[in-house]
Amino acid sequence: MDKFEVFQVPAGKLRRSSESNGIIPKGWIREPTLGRVLFKEAASKRSRIIESRSDWTEKAISELNQLLTLPAARYELADLNEIDGTKVPGSISVDLMQAGDDERIPLKELLEQSIPNYNQANDYQVQNVIQTLLDGLVKLPPNYEVPDGIEHGADMFVGILLLDAIVSNEDRHDHNIDIVRQANGESYISPVFDNGSSLGSTETDRFRSQMSPEQYSKYSVSFFDFQSSDITGIEAFKQAAELRPKAAKIWLDRLLRIQPEQIQSIFDRLPDNRITESAKLFAIEILNYNCTQLLDYRQKLAISERDLTSLYTRYSQNTKASGLAQAKEIAKSALIEAGLFHYQKNKKKSKLMNVKYKS
Repeated sequence: MDKFEVFQVPAGKLRRSSESNGIIPKGWIREPTLGRVLFKEAASKRSRIIESRSDWTEKAISELNQLLTLPAARYELADLNEIDGTKVPGSISVDLMQAGDDERIPLKELLEQSIPNYNQANDYQVQNVIQTLLDGLVKLPPNYEVPDGIEHGADMFVGILLLDAIVSNEDRHDHNIDIVRQANGESYISPVFDNGSSLGSTETDRFRSQMSPEQYSKYSVSFFDFQSSDITGIEAFKQAAELRPKAAKIWLDRLLRIQPEQIQSIFDRLPDNRITESAKLFAIEILNYNCTQLLDYRQKLAISERDLTSLYTRYSQNTKASGLAQAKEIAKSALIEAGLFHYQKNKKKSKLMNVKYKS
């Protein structure tokens, strides 16, 4: 099986950019076949580029995004060729700028405009992001394929959370999602980028030998907050699924179509000097565990959808037959059965979820 190509980047032509956020050294260069690309070294310190590195993670997840049909930056493996002959391993990502784009802003700026006194530690919550994307009429990125039924930037955000849950991404903070403002005044959510802190890539082989996939899935938390507590990537996705169940089901259906041999092929194509055998096995085990958890949840989500369909039918029939009051009681009972009825402890009343249906 052919290994992934490693692109060569001449250090003398690399333009370090102050706009490049993060702690890992990076810079822009024009690659003959790919155009303008961002080179990023494999680790924050070159002495660490042995077991703990992000170059193989970026490439592996770039391939996974194609299987999910999730709009994402294209990543390739690369070497930075220093003048003294030293080769510094890293990755390159193709510039995401498109014709008609005016500016890119981090999601943080949109949240600050939407939430008074926004603070990432307390306000960076799944429900806040989804509501902000909906209120801001943030669209899907143009010129990218998405699964049928994904219609809004908020729906793509659900897909990003699914990806992060699959790979145990620990670094999806409010600067790692961008909003692109276009010259025509519209906005769209950027294709996903910066997935390096995933699949245990920043850990050592010794750490990997002492940690099971289940333990790591619970150990690695997302940047999202809920009730002043950190939550895992899987928990973040489940919260999004409650708010956008149709989108969650579509993305989970895409995950279901991915075959184990496709995942194995991605890792088999990584050059041997880019990833240790321990890191490869650990990454595959994490993927298998997380995918199993998510697909189990898919079954529960499908059951809830059937309950909600039944609820809509019963509600519609009884509104005319028995009056609105009785219809609401039927609706309440059905939601309780589906596990979708929430009691607001701070209020002396119960509240039905705001679920919209199409007849």
